[in-house]
Amino acid sequence: MNLKDALGELEVEFLNKDVKVKILKSLEGVTVLGENIKPYDPDSEVKLKRWIALKLIEKGVAVFKQGEELTGEELTNVHWREGLQPSTRLSEIQGDFYQKLRLYLKKVKYDAETRGNTQLLEKSKRLARDIIDSRTRKIVNMAASLNVPQELLQLLTVEERALYDEIKRIIEFWRGYILDSSREVDDTGG
Repeated sequence: MNLKDALGELEVEFLNKDVKVKILKSLEGVTVLGENIKPYDPDSEVKLKRWIALKLIEKGVAVFKQGEELTGEELTNVHWREGLQPSTRLSEIQGDFYQKLRLYLKKVKYDAETRGNTQLLEKSKRLARDIIDSRTRKIVNMAASLNVPQELLQLLTVEERALYDEIKRIIEFWRGYILDSSREVDDTGG
Protein backbone atom coordinates (compact mmCIF):
# COMPACT_ATOMS: atom_id res chain seq x y z
CA MET A 1 0.00 0.00 0.00
CA ASN A 2 1.38 3.39 -0.91
CA LEU A 3 1.70 6.28 1.52
CA LYS A 4 -1.33 8.18 0.19
CA ASP A 5 -3.61 5.15 0.58
CA ALA A 6 -2.24 4.38 4.05
CA LEU A 7 -2.88 7.96 5.22
CA GLY A 8 -6.39 7.90 3.76
CA GLU A 9 -7.14 4.66 5.57
CA LEU A 10 -5.84 6.10 8.85
CA GLU A 11 -8.06 9.15 8.46
CA VAL A 12 -11.15 6.98 7.94
CA GLU A 13 -10.28 4.96 11.06
CA PHE A 14 -9.74 8.17 13.05
CA LEU A 15 -13.08 9.64 11.99
CA ASN A 16 -14.91 6.42 12.89
CA LYS A 17 -13.52 6.18 16.44
CA ASP A 18 -15.80 6.96 19.37
CA VAL A 19 -15.19 10.25 21.17
CA LYS A 20 -16.79 11.85 24.20
CA VAL A 21 -18.84 14.99 23.73
CA LYS A 22 -21.04 17.16 25.90
CA ILE A 23 -24.44 17.93 24.41
CA LEU A 24 -25.28 21.65 24.62
CA LYS A 25 -28.80 21.66 23.19
CA SER A 26 -31.62 19.15 23.26
CA LEU A 27 -31.29 16.61 20.44
CA GLU A 28 -34.46 15.01 19.15
CA GLY A 29 -35.05 13.64 15.69
CA VAL A 30 -31.62 14.75 14.45
CA THR A 31 -30.09 13.10 11.39
CA VAL A 32 -26.42 13.61 10.51
CA LEU A 33 -25.51 12.56 6.96
CA GLY A 34 -28.22 9.90 6.98
CA GLU A 35 -27.38 8.65 10.48
CA ASN A 36 -30.19 9.03 13.03
CA ILE A 37 -28.98 10.35 16.38
CA LYS A 38 -30.91 9.24 19.42
CA PRO A 39 -32.38 11.97 21.63
CA TYR A 40 -30.11 13.55 24.24
CA ASP A 41 -30.77 16.19 26.87
CA PRO A 42 -28.54 19.24 27.34
CA ASP A 43 -25.46 18.56 29.52
CA SER A 44 -25.47 14.86 28.58
CA GLU A 45 -22.03 13.36 28.10
CA VAL A 46 -22.09 10.79 25.32
CA LYS A 47 -19.84 8.78 23.02
CA LEU A 48 -20.31 9.27 19.30
CA LYS A 49 -18.30 8.53 16.18
CA ARG A 50 -15.89 11.43 15.64
CA TRP A 51 -17.41 12.33 12.26
CA ILE A 52 -20.86 12.64 13.85
CA ALA A 53 -19.43 14.65 16.76
CA LEU A 54 -17.72 17.02 14.32
CA LYS A 55 -21.01 17.69 12.54
CA LEU A 56 -22.82 18.34 15.83
CA ILE A 57 -20.01 20.64 16.99
CA GLU A 58 -20.14 22.47 13.67
CA LYS A 59 -23.88 23.07 14.28
CA GLY A 60 -23.18 24.33 17.83
CA VAL A 61 -25.07 21.56 19.64
CA ALA A 62 -22.08 19.76 21.17
CA VAL A 63 -18.49 20.26 22.29
CA PHE A 64 -15.63 17.79 22.67
CA LYS A 65 -14.79 16.64 26.17
CA GLN A 66 -11.27 17.47 27.34
CA GLY A 67 -8.62 15.28 25.69
CA GLU A 68 -10.62 14.54 22.55
CA GLU A 69 -9.09 17.35 20.51
CA LEU A 70 -5.70 19.00 20.28
CA THR A 71 -5.33 22.36 21.99
CA GLY A 72 -2.91 25.20 21.29
CA GLU A 73 -1.23 24.49 24.61
CA GLU A 74 -0.69 20.84 23.69
CA LEU A 75 0.73 21.84 20.31
CA THR A 76 3.16 24.20 22.04
CA ASN A 77 4.17 21.43 24.49
CA VAL A 78 4.83 18.93 21.67
CA HIS A 79 6.90 21.58 19.87
CA TRP A 80 8.90 22.28 23.02
CA ARG A 81 9.51 18.56 23.78
CA GLU A 82 10.55 17.84 20.20
CA GLY A 83 12.95 20.77 20.28
CA LEU A 84 14.68 19.36 23.35
CA GLN A 85 15.52 16.07 21.63
CA PRO A 86 18.88 15.42 19.99
CA SER A 87 18.92 15.03 16.21
CA THR A 88 18.71 11.24 16.49
CA ARG A 89 15.87 10.98 19.01
CA LEU A 90 12.10 11.42 18.71
CA SER A 91 9.94 12.65 21.53
CA GLU A 92 6.87 10.61 22.39
CA ILE A 93 3.62 11.94 20.93
CA GLN A 94 0.04 10.65 20.96
CA GLY A 95 -0.68 8.03 18.33
CA ASP A 96 -3.42 10.19 16.79
CA PHE A 97 -1.42 13.43 17.02
CA TYR A 98 -1.35 14.13 13.26
CA GLN A 99 -5.06 13.54 12.76
CA LYS A 100 -5.86 15.78 15.73
CA LEU A 101 -3.38 18.35 14.39
CA ARG A 102 -5.16 18.40 11.02
CA LEU A 103 -8.49 19.05 12.76
CA TYR A 104 -6.94 21.70 15.02
CA LEU A 105 -5.41 23.57 12.06
CA LYS A 106 -8.72 23.42 10.20
CA LYS A 107 -10.53 24.85 13.24
CA VAL A 108 -7.95 27.61 13.74
CA LYS A 109 -8.08 28.48 10.03
CA TYR A 110 -11.88 28.72 10.17
CA ASP A 111 -11.65 30.96 13.25
CA ALA A 112 -9.06 33.16 11.51
CA GLU A 113 -11.25 33.50 8.42
CA THR A 114 -14.42 34.32 10.37
CA ARG A 115 -12.86 36.56 13.02
CA GLY A 116 -10.03 38.07 10.99
CA ASN A 117 -7.36 37.18 13.56
CA THR A 118 -4.60 35.35 11.74
CA GLN A 119 -1.94 35.47 14.50
CA LEU A 120 -3.00 32.16 16.07
CA LEU A 121 -3.20 30.50 12.65
CA GLU A 122 0.31 31.64 11.68
CA LYS A 123 1.75 30.60 15.05
CA SER A 124 0.03 27.20 14.90
CA LYS A 125 1.21 26.57 11.34
CA ARG A 126 4.77 27.53 12.31
CA LEU A 127 4.76 25.18 15.31
CA ALA A 128 3.24 22.36 13.25
CA ARG A 129 5.78 22.87 10.45
CA ASP A 130 8.67 22.83 12.93
CA ILE A 131 7.42 19.57 14.48
CA ILE A 132 6.86 17.93 11.10
CA ASP A 133 10.21 19.07 9.69
CA SER A 134 12.13 17.92 12.76
CA ARG A 135 10.46 14.53 12.92
CA THR A 136 10.69 14.01 9.15
CA ARG A 137 14.45 14.64 9.17
CA LYS A 138 14.82 12.07 11.95
CA ILE A 139 12.63 9.54 10.11
CA VAL A 140 14.65 9.96 6.91
CA ASN A 141 17.88 9.38 8.88
CA MET A 142 16.34 6.29 10.50
CA ALA A 143 15.24 4.94 7.12
CA ALA A 144 18.73 5.45 5.70
CA SER A 145 20.33 3.59 8.62
CA LEU A 146 21.11 -0.06 8.22
CA ASN A 147 20.22 -0.79 11.85
CA VAL A 148 17.51 1.06 13.77
CA PRO A 149 16.86 0.21 17.42
CA GLN A 150 13.36 -1.15 18.05
CA GLU A 151 12.82 1.44 20.80
CA LEU A 152 13.10 4.22 18.19
CA LEU A 153 10.62 2.53 15.86
CA GLN A 154 8.15 2.26 18.73
CA LEU A 155 8.12 6.06 19.06
CA LEU A 156 6.72 6.45 15.53
CA THR A 157 3.04 7.17 15.06
CA VAL A 158 1.22 5.01 12.50
CA GLU A 159 1.53 7.82 9.92
CA GLU A 160 5.23 8.15 10.61
CA ARG A 161 5.70 4.39 10.34
CA ALA A 162 4.05 4.46 6.90
CA LEU A 163 6.40 7.30 5.89
CA TYR A 164 9.42 5.44 7.32
CA ASP A 165 8.51 2.22 5.46
CA GLU A 166 8.03 4.10 2.16
CA ILE A 167 11.34 5.98 2.47
CA LYS A 168 13.18 2.84 3.55
CA ARG A 169 11.80 0.95 0.54
CA ILE A 170 12.99 3.72 -1.82
CA ILE A 171 16.45 3.90 -0.21
CA GLU A 172 16.87 0.12 -0.35
CA PHE A 173 15.91 0.14 -4.03
CA TRP A 174 18.41 2.95 -4.67
CA ARG A 175 21.20 1.15 -2.79
CA GLY A 176 20.49 -2.09 -4.62
CA TYR A 177 20.44 -0.36 -7.99
CA ILE A 178 23.81 1.31 -7.42
CA LEU A 179 25.54 -1.57 -5.65
CA ASP A 180 24.31 -4.43 -7.85
CA SER A 181 27.52 -5.25 -9.71
CA SER A 182 25.86 -7.92 -11.86
CA ARG A 183 23.62 -5.34 -13.53
CA GLU A 184 24.68 -4.56 -17.07
CA VAL A 185 25.20 -0.96 -18.10
CA ASP A 186 23.19 0.00 -21.17
CA ASP A 187 25.60 1.63 -23.65
CA THR A 188 22.75 3.01 -25.76
CA GLY A 189 21.72 5.51 -23.10
CA GLY A 190 18.33 3.81 -22.62
